[in-house]
Amino acid sequence: MSVLLHNEDNSLAILSHSDFMIKSVGGDREKIDQLFDIRTPFRMDAEAIAVARRMRDTNNEDRPKKRRKIEMPSCLQAETEYLKEKISIINTHYKEKYFPGSPSIADIEENNRNLRIYVDQLMKCADASLSSGQKTGRNGSDDAVQSGEHLLPPHSEYRLCDINELGGDSTYEVILMDPPWENKHVKRAKGKSTGYNMLSNDDIRKIPIDKMLVPDGILVIWCSNSIRHREAIREWLDYWRLKEIAKWYWLKLTKHGETICQFSPGKNPYEVIIIASQSSHVGLPKELVLCSVPSGVHSHKPPLSMLLDTWFKHLRRRLEIFGRYLQEGWTTIGLEACKLNHSLIYKSLPETSLTA
Repeated sequence: MSVLLHNEDNSLAILSHSDFMIKSVGGDREKIDQLFDIRTPFRMDAEAIAVARRMRDTNNEDRPKKRRKIEMPSCLQAETEYLKEKISIINTHYKEKYFPGSPSIADIEENNRNLRIYVDQLMKCADASLSSGQKTGRNGSDDAVQSGEHLLPPHSEYRLCDINELGGDSTYEVILMDPPWENKHVKRAKGKSTGYNMLSNDDIRKIPIDKMLVPDGILVIWCSNSIRHREAIREWLDYWRLKEIAKWYWLKLTKHGETICQFSPGKNPYEVIIIASQSSHVGLPKELVLCSVPSGVHSHKPPLSMLLDTWFKHLRRRLEIFGRYLQEGWTTIGLEACKLNHSLIYKSLPETSLTA
Protein backbone atom coordinates (compact mmCIF):
# COMPACT_ATOMS: atom_id res chain seq x y z
CA MET A 1 0.00 0.00 0.00
CA SER A 2 1.43 3.39 -1.00
CA VAL A 3 0.07 5.13 2.14
CA LEU A 4 2.25 3.69 4.89
CA LEU A 5 0.93 6.01 7.61
CA HIS A 6 -1.85 8.56 7.94
CA ASN A 7 -1.93 10.27 11.33
CA GLU A 8 -4.88 12.67 11.30
CA ASP A 9 -4.02 14.16 14.71
CA ASN A 10 -0.60 15.27 13.47
CA SER A 11 -1.78 16.06 9.92
CA LEU A 12 0.94 13.74 8.67
CA ALA A 13 1.15 11.00 6.06
CA ILE A 14 4.07 8.84 4.94
CA LEU A 15 3.94 7.52 1.38
CA SER A 16 5.87 4.86 -0.52
CA HIS A 17 6.09 5.70 -4.20
CA SER A 18 7.84 2.39 -4.94
CA ASP A 19 4.97 0.42 -3.32
CA PHE A 20 2.55 2.30 -5.56
CA MET A 21 4.53 1.39 -8.67
CA ILE A 22 4.55 -2.30 -7.72
CA LYS A 23 0.82 -2.26 -7.01
CA SER A 24 0.12 -0.35 -10.22
CA VAL A 25 1.75 -2.58 -12.83
CA GLY A 26 3.99 -5.04 -10.98
CA GLY A 27 7.67 -5.35 -11.82
CA ASP A 28 10.90 -6.17 -10.03
CA ARG A 29 11.12 -4.69 -6.54
CA GLU A 30 14.91 -4.35 -6.67
CA LYS A 31 14.73 -2.60 -10.04
CA ILE A 32 12.09 -0.11 -8.91
CA ASP A 33 13.84 0.57 -5.61
CA GLN A 34 16.88 1.78 -7.56
CA LEU A 35 14.93 4.92 -8.46
CA PHE A 36 14.51 5.80 -4.79
CA ASP A 37 18.02 5.03 -3.54
CA ILE A 38 18.59 8.55 -2.25
CA ARG A 39 21.01 8.06 0.62
CA THR A 40 22.11 11.63 1.33
CA PRO A 41 20.91 15.18 0.70
CA PHE A 42 21.82 16.42 -2.78
CA ARG A 43 24.89 18.67 -2.75
CA MET A 44 27.36 20.01 -5.27
CA ASP A 45 30.01 17.30 -5.68
CA ALA A 46 32.77 19.49 -4.26
CA GLU A 47 30.61 20.25 -1.21
CA ALA A 48 29.87 16.55 -0.68
CA ILE A 49 33.58 15.72 -0.76
CA ALA A 50 34.28 18.51 1.75
CA VAL A 51 31.55 17.25 4.11
CA ALA A 52 32.93 13.71 3.93
CA ARG A 53 36.47 15.01 4.58
CA ARG A 54 35.34 16.88 7.68
CA MET A 55 33.61 13.74 8.99
CA ARG A 56 36.77 11.66 8.49
CA ASP A 57 38.95 14.18 10.28
CA THR A 58 37.18 16.11 13.01
CA ASN A 59 40.35 18.17 13.48
CA ASN A 60 40.41 19.22 9.84
CA GLU A 61 40.61 23.00 9.56
CA ASP A 62 38.59 22.94 6.36
CA ARG A 63 35.37 24.41 7.68
CA PRO A 64 32.28 25.21 5.60
CA LYS A 65 32.32 28.69 4.16
CA LYS A 66 29.87 31.16 5.58
CA ARG A 67 27.22 32.08 3.07
CA ARG A 68 25.62 35.44 2.70
CA LYS A 69 22.34 35.27 4.56
CA ILE A 70 19.30 35.99 2.41
CA GLU A 71 16.03 36.84 4.10
CA MET A 72 13.28 34.29 3.53
CA PRO A 73 9.79 35.62 2.66
CA SER A 74 7.50 35.59 5.70
CA CYS A 75 5.07 33.09 4.17
CA LEU A 76 7.91 30.64 3.54
CA GLN A 77 9.25 31.19 7.05
CA ALA A 78 5.91 30.11 8.52
CA GLU A 79 5.81 27.03 6.26
CA THR A 80 9.39 26.14 7.15
CA GLU A 81 8.66 26.23 10.88
CA TYR A 82 5.50 24.16 10.37
CA LEU A 83 7.39 21.51 8.39
CA LYS A 84 10.27 21.42 10.88
CA GLU A 85 7.71 20.54 13.56
CA LYS A 86 6.61 17.58 11.40
CA ILE A 87 10.23 16.50 10.94
CA SER A 88 10.62 16.50 14.72
CA ILE A 89 7.55 14.26 15.05
CA ILE A 90 8.96 11.87 12.44
CA ASN A 91 12.36 11.72 14.15
CA THR A 92 10.73 11.03 17.52
CA HIS A 93 8.10 8.47 16.53
CA TYR A 94 8.61 7.11 13.02
CA LYS A 95 12.21 7.36 11.86
CA GLU A 96 13.45 3.88 12.71
CA LYS A 97 10.39 2.23 11.18
CA TYR A 98 10.19 4.20 7.94
CA PHE A 99 13.60 5.91 7.52
CA PRO A 100 16.08 3.67 9.37
CA GLY A 101 19.82 4.07 9.70
CA SER A 102 22.14 6.83 8.54
CA PRO A 103 24.41 7.36 5.52
CA SER A 104 28.04 6.27 5.62
CA ILE A 105 30.88 8.68 4.89
CA ALA A 106 31.30 6.89 1.56
CA ASP A 107 27.61 7.54 0.80
CA ILE A 108 28.06 11.24 1.52
CA GLU A 109 31.12 11.46 -0.72
CA GLU A 110 29.39 9.50 -3.49
CA ASN A 111 26.57 12.13 -3.42
CA ASN A 112 23.95 9.85 -5.05
CA ARG A 113 26.18 9.70 -8.13
CA ASN A 114 25.24 6.16 -9.13
CA LEU A 115 21.56 7.06 -8.95
CA ARG A 116 22.08 10.14 -11.12
CA ILE A 117 23.94 8.15 -13.78
CA TYR A 118 21.33 5.38 -13.74
CA VAL A 119 18.42 7.83 -14.09
CA ASP A 120 20.12 9.70 -16.93
CA GLN A 121 20.53 6.46 -18.91
CA LEU A 122 16.98 5.36 -18.12
CA MET A 123 15.42 8.64 -19.24
CA LYS A 124 17.25 8.59 -22.56
CA CYS A 125 15.57 5.27 -23.31
CA ALA A 126 12.18 6.57 -22.13
CA ASP A 127 12.48 9.74 -24.26
CA ALA A 128 13.36 7.74 -27.36
CA SER A 129 10.37 5.48 -26.80
CA LEU A 130 7.99 8.46 -26.60
CA SER A 131 9.02 9.77 -30.00
CA SER A 132 8.56 6.39 -31.70
CA GLY A 133 5.71 4.85 -29.67
CA GLN A 134 1.93 5.02 -29.77
CA LYS A 135 0.33 8.41 -29.20
CA THR A 136 -2.70 6.98 -27.43
CA GLY A 137 -3.33 3.96 -25.25
CA ARG A 138 -6.06 2.43 -23.15
CA ASN A 139 -6.39 -0.53 -20.79
CA GLY A 140 -9.99 -1.32 -19.87
CA SER A 141 -9.19 -4.57 -18.09
CA ASP A 142 -8.76 -5.38 -14.40
CA ASP A 143 -5.08 -6.27 -14.86
CA ALA A 144 -1.99 -4.38 -15.97
CA VAL A 145 -1.03 -4.95 -19.60
CA GLN A 146 1.97 -4.15 -21.77
CA SER A 147 1.38 -2.00 -24.84
CA GLY A 148 4.52 -1.68 -26.93
CA GLU A 149 7.29 -0.62 -24.54
CA HIS A 150 4.92 0.73 -21.88
CA LEU A 151 3.05 -0.88 -18.99
CA LEU A 152 -0.54 0.27 -18.55
CA PRO A 153 -2.31 -0.01 -15.16
CA PRO A 154 -5.88 -1.34 -15.02
CA HIS A 155 -8.57 1.01 -16.30
CA SER A 156 -6.10 3.66 -17.43
CA GLU A 157 -5.92 5.74 -20.55
CA TYR A 158 -3.43 8.20 -22.01
CA ARG A 159 -3.05 10.64 -24.88
CA LEU A 160 0.22 12.26 -25.95
CA CYS A 161 -0.79 15.75 -26.98
CA ASP A 162 -0.25 19.45 -26.42
CA ILE A 163 -2.58 21.25 -24.02
CA ASN A 164 -3.76 23.42 -26.92
CA GLU A 165 -5.69 20.35 -28.07
CA LEU A 166 -7.71 20.26 -24.86
CA GLY A 167 -11.33 21.26 -25.13
CA GLY A 168 -14.28 21.39 -22.79
CA ASP A 169 -16.13 18.49 -24.40
CA SER A 170 -15.41 15.98 -21.60
CA THR A 171 -16.01 16.67 -17.92
CA TYR A 172 -14.21 15.26 -14.88
CA GLU A 173 -14.74 15.07 -11.14
CA VAL A 174 -11.03 15.28 -10.25
CA ILE A 175 -8.41 17.14 -12.28
CA LEU A 176 -4.74 16.97 -11.29
CA MET A 177 -2.14 19.34 -12.75
CA ASP A 178 1.64 19.44 -12.45
CA PRO A 179 2.37 22.53 -14.57
CA PRO A 180 5.76 22.76 -16.32
CA TRP A 181 6.70 25.93 -14.46
CA GLU A 182 9.36 28.21 -15.85
CA ASN A 183 12.37 27.80 -13.57
CA LYS A 184 16.17 27.93 -13.61
CA HIS A 185 16.69 24.20 -13.14
CA VAL A 186 14.64 23.32 -16.20
CA LYS A 187 16.44 25.94 -18.28
CA ARG A 188 19.78 24.40 -17.27
CA ALA A 189 18.42 20.94 -18.07
CA LYS A 190 17.29 21.86 -21.58
CA GLY A 191 18.57 19.34 -24.07
CA LYS A 192 18.97 16.69 -21.37
CA SER A 193 16.59 13.85 -20.62
CA THR A 194 15.37 15.64 -17.48
CA GLY A 195 14.17 18.70 -19.38
CA TYR A 196 10.64 19.39 -20.67
CA ASN A 197 8.76 22.18 -22.41
CA MET A 198 8.00 25.13 -20.15
CA LEU A 199 4.78 27.15 -20.37
CA SER A 200 3.98 30.67 -19.30
CA ASN A 201 1.46 31.25 -16.53
CA ASP A 202 -0.86 32.83 -19.09
CA ASP A 203 -0.73 29.72 -21.29
CA ILE A 204 -1.82 27.55 -18.36
CA ARG A 205 -4.63 29.94 -17.39
CA LYS A 206 -6.14 29.39 -20.86
CA ILE A 207 -6.78 25.70 -20.14
CA PRO A 208 -10.62 25.48 -19.96
CA ILE A 209 -10.72 24.04 -16.43
CA ASP A 210 -14.00 25.84 -15.74
CA LYS A 211 -15.62 23.83 -18.56
CA MET A 212 -13.90 20.53 -17.78
CA LEU A 213 -14.51 20.32 -14.02
CA VAL A 214 -17.97 19.42 -12.69
CA PRO A 215 -19.44 21.85 -10.09
CA ASP A 216 -18.70 19.56 -7.12
CA GLY A 217 -15.33 18.42 -8.47
CA ILE A 218 -11.85 19.21 -7.19
CA LEU A 219 -8.78 20.65 -8.88
CA VAL A 220 -5.38 19.62 -7.49
CA ILE A 221 -2.32 21.67 -8.49
CA TRP A 222 1.32 20.94 -7.72
CA CYS A 223 3.26 24.14 -7.07
CA SER A 224 6.86 25.10 -6.37
CA ASN A 225 7.99 27.49 -3.64
CA SER A 226 8.00 30.42 -6.04
CA ILE A 227 5.89 33.31 -4.76
CA ARG A 228 5.25 34.30 -8.39
CA HIS A 229 3.85 30.89 -9.21
CA ARG A 230 1.60 30.88 -6.16
CA GLU A 231 0.23 34.28 -7.14
CA ALA A 232 -0.42 32.87 -10.62
CA ILE A 233 -2.47 30.02 -9.12
CA ARG A 234 -4.63 32.51 -7.23
CA GLU A 235 -5.28 34.32 -10.51
CA TRP A 236 -6.12 31.04 -12.26
CA LEU A 237 -8.58 30.03 -9.55
CA ASP A 238 -10.36 33.38 -9.81
CA TYR A 239 -10.51 33.01 -13.58
CA TRP A 240 -11.86 29.44 -13.31
CA ARG A 241 -14.32 30.49 -10.55
CA LEU A 242 -12.79 28.18 -7.94
CA LYS A 243 -11.62 28.73 -4.36
CA GLU A 244 -8.72 27.20 -2.50
CA ILE A 245 -10.00 24.73 0.11
CA ALA A 246 -6.74 23.10 1.24
CA LYS A 247 -2.98 23.45 1.04
CA TRP A 248 -0.92 20.31 1.48
CA TYR A 249 2.84 19.84 1.48
CA TRP A 250 5.11 17.19 0.02
CA LEU A 251 8.19 16.92 2.23
CA LYS A 252 11.08 15.16 0.44
CA LEU A 253 13.31 13.00 2.63
CA THR A 254 16.24 10.70 1.98
CA LYS A 255 15.89 7.00 2.77
CA HIS A 256 17.43 7.82 6.17
CA GLY A 257 15.01 10.66 6.96
CA GLU A 258 17.10 13.75 6.16
CA THR A 259 15.61 16.51 4.03
CA ILE A 260 17.00 16.25 0.49
CA CYS A 261 18.34 19.81 0.79
CA GLN A 262 18.34 22.57 3.38
CA PHE A 263 15.49 25.03 3.85
CA SER A 264 16.46 28.29 2.13
CA PRO A 265 14.96 31.32 0.35
CA GLY A 266 15.74 29.55 -2.93
CA LYS A 267 15.55 25.78 -3.20
CA ASN A 268 13.58 23.93 -0.52
CA PRO A 269 12.95 20.27 0.34
CA TYR A 270 9.21 20.52 -0.18
CA GLU A 271 6.52 21.37 -2.69
CA VAL A 272 2.97 22.59 -2.24
CA ILE A 273 -0.27 20.97 -3.33
CA ILE A 274 -3.21 23.34 -3.77
CA ILE A 275 -6.72 21.83 -3.73
CA ALA A 276 -9.56 23.96 -5.07
CA SER A 277 -13.28 23.55 -5.72
CA GLN A 278 -16.56 25.39 -5.92
CA SER A 279 -17.68 23.40 -2.87
CA SER A 280 -16.17 23.49 0.61
CA HIS A 281 -15.90 19.66 1.02
CA VAL A 282 -16.25 19.60 4.79
CA GLY A 283 -13.90 17.11 6.46
CA LEU A 284 -10.99 17.61 4.09
CA PRO A 285 -7.90 18.65 6.12
CA LYS A 286 -6.89 22.22 5.39
CA GLU A 287 -3.24 21.24 5.86
CA LEU A 288 -1.56 17.87 5.47
CA VAL A 289 2.14 16.98 5.20
CA LEU A 290 3.00 14.08 2.90
CA CYS A 291 6.48 12.63 3.48
CA SER A 292 8.28 10.30 1.11
CA VAL A 293 11.60 9.47 -0.48
CA PRO A 294 11.39 11.10 -3.92
CA SER A 295 12.26 9.42 -7.16
CA GLY A 296 15.63 10.24 -8.69
CA VAL A 297 13.75 11.28 -11.83
CA HIS A 298 13.18 15.03 -12.07
CA SER A 299 9.57 16.04 -11.33
CA HIS A 300 8.41 12.45 -10.69
CA LYS A 301 5.71 13.32 -8.19
CA PRO A 302 4.36 10.78 -5.69
CA PRO A 303 0.87 9.33 -6.29
CA LEU A 304 -2.06 11.05 -4.61
CA SER A 305 -4.83 8.64 -5.64
CA MET A 306 -5.06 6.51 -2.52
CA LEU A 307 -4.85 9.51 -0.21
CA LEU A 308 -7.50 11.42 -2.16
CA ASP A 309 -9.73 8.34 -1.91
CA THR A 310 -9.95 8.96 1.85
CA TRP A 311 -12.28 11.89 1.11
CA PHE A 312 -13.14 11.64 -2.60
CA LYS A 313 -13.60 7.97 -3.40
CA HIS A 314 -16.99 8.78 -4.88
CA LEU A 315 -15.38 11.06 -7.48
CA ARG A 316 -14.31 8.55 -10.14
CA ARG A 317 -13.89 10.47 -13.42
CA ARG A 318 -10.29 11.59 -13.06
CA LEU A 319 -7.93 13.44 -15.38
CA GLU A 320 -4.26 14.33 -15.01
CA ILE A 321 -2.85 17.11 -17.19
CA PHE A 322 0.93 17.28 -17.79
CA GLY A 323 1.19 13.78 -16.30
CA ARG A 324 4.28 11.62 -16.76
CA TYR A 325 2.96 8.28 -15.53
CA LEU A 326 -0.38 6.47 -15.51
CA GLN A 327 -2.63 5.71 -12.56
CA GLU A 328 -5.42 3.19 -12.26
CA GLY A 329 -8.76 4.79 -13.05
CA TRP A 330 -7.25 7.96 -14.54
CA THR A 331 -6.96 9.52 -17.99
CA THR A 332 -3.54 11.13 -18.43
CA ILE A 333 -2.86 13.83 -21.01
CA GLY A 334 0.38 15.55 -21.94
CA LEU A 335 3.50 15.37 -24.05
CA GLU A 336 5.04 12.79 -21.70
CA ALA A 337 1.88 11.10 -20.41
CA CYS A 338 3.23 7.52 -20.38
CA LYS A 339 6.95 8.26 -20.20
CA LEU A 340 7.51 6.84 -16.72
CA ASN A 341 5.60 3.66 -17.54
CA HIS A 342 8.42 2.45 -19.77
CA SER A 343 9.04 -1.22 -19.11
CA LEU A 344 12.77 -0.63 -18.46
CA ILE A 345 11.83 1.21 -15.25
CA TYR A 346 9.96 -1.82 -13.94
CA LYS A 347 11.63 -4.89 -15.38
CA SER A 348 15.20 -6.20 -15.34
CA LEU A 349 16.25 -6.58 -18.97
CA PRO A 350 19.62 -7.27 -20.60
CA GLU A 351 22.20 -4.57 -19.81
CA THR A 352 22.44 -3.63 -23.49
CA SER A 353 18.81 -2.45 -23.37
CA LEU A 354 19.76 0.35 -20.98
CA THR A 355 23.04 1.40 -22.52
CA ALA A 356 22.04 1.16 -26.17
